Amino acid sequence: ECECEAMVSVPAVAAHPPGRRCIQPSCSAPSAAIVAGTGLLTAACCLRSSSSSGATAAAAGAVSAVACALALWCFDSGTSAAPVLSKSELLAARDAALRSEPDELLREQISRNLHFLGEEAQASVGRALVVIVGVGSVGSHAAALLGRSGVACLRLVDPARLTVASCARHATATPARVPNSRAGATRDALRSTVPALSIQVCETALGAANAATLLAGADMVLLCTRDTPTLAVGLAHSHAAGLRALACLSGPASRGQSAGAHPSLVYLHELLFSPDARSLIRHLRRALPQPMPLPDQLVLAPVPPTLSCWPSEPHSSPSRRGDPPPPRAIPASAAIGHAAASAALCALGGLVLQPRRNVFPRTTRDAMWRAVARRERDIFGANVTERTFSQIWPEDVEYLVDEVYGRRCAKTGESLGGRSTLVLTRWRADTPIALDNAILLTKAEAEQHDARGSLHGQPPAVIAAVDRALGRAGGPLCSEG
Repeated sequence: ECECEAMVSVPAVAAHPPGRRCIQPSCSAPSAAIVAGTGLLTAACCLRSSSSSGATAAAAGAVSAVACALALWCFDSGTSAAPVLSKSELLAARDAALRSEPDELLREQISRNLHFLGEEAQASVGRALVVIVGVGSVGSHAAALLGRSGVACLRLVDPARLTVASCARHATATPARVPNSRAGATRDALRSTVPALSIQVCETALGAANAATLLAGADMVLLCTRDTPTLAVGLAHSHAAGLRALACLSGPASRGQSAGAHPSLVYLHELLFSPDARSLIRHLRRALPQPMPLPDQLVLAPVPPTLSCWPSEPHSSPSRRGDPPPPRAIPASAAIGHAAASAALCALGGLVLQPRRNVFPRTTRDAMWRAVARRERDIFGANVTERTFSQIWPEDVEYLVDEVYGRRCAKTGESLGGRSTLVLTRWRADTPIALDNAILLTKAEAEQHDARGSLHGQPPAVIAAVDRALGRAGGPLCSEG
């Protein structure tokens, strides 16, 4: 017999699943490298034997080496080799778990949902699959609320791990769970409170290559990550696949202002004062080459109740020792997560989501944009039509009117909707209109400004103020930073 035949009993795959690094120093699980080396040694030694058992051992050793080489690749690349379960498989696991759960226990758990949604709508919720991309300070709270509200299946997509700081923000993080994966910690916590909930953890990042797999079968997609390219990929694929999706913009609503503690459900293109929203629209234009990508896309964001007319000055002067630091915008992550879960439950139950009413109607915005195109053609001789005009977009018009000029004429102070019509025209007549070269004036003032043809005669302080505001207005949209 072969002397090394006993080595075939060494496990062919490391004790830890692919894609999960063991970071416990006292862990006794055999590493993939050791097992792979053992498999190669088994194959080499057993090939010397001419017996059939030696050949079998050699084959087993080779299989062990190949399997562990794949495990090593998964460890190094950080990807997960576990297949993504289909919705039917997740529902089958839930049905099996429900057989051991008393019916009255589940009905008591969702009793308030039944009063609000009704039996039929709650039954739809109880057969739904919700995919949550990003299980951090927002996504973990959304997952916890959805799991306790009777949603059948959750697929949690997040490659990140808990840190000590996560204990202050994450819904289920505890010091004992650091540094486990954020998605895994959420799954473990929900399994202890909602045993019948079917959860799959995918410790990988959402991208264009795997979006079809990770979002397959979803009845609702909640995008709870702050990574703008990931948000754009999720929204673009959901739009192409006909999936309902809701993006959460958890960053500050505007620079220099504190975010409102009340998240609002708004259209993405009505949130142009938010740097996060403008960045997301820029990425969506690349994924969906349209003038207004996803014009009816709803997002959740902390919207402040009031907005300043002109962008506030940054805190440039250094504070003296002992002075309190300047205020920073702190997003209400838990509130956004709860609002996202509530919106998902209503949508799954067949209710129509009502966005926050915008005081600047889209019809007014589009009419002002068309007026800008006609002005470029008739006054400045630009060879453009409403179909080919792309120097600024309708959402850029809204941003200029709302946030740069506060819906008032830059010269007279007359407000939008008053006696005089407000129009956008070039600030510098010799440069095409753009986000950083547009001024809001009454129609009469705009005609005088265009006829003058230059800024000659304007007070230097006015020129400096307008240039400073327009420079900041054009920066976030025109640059990649």
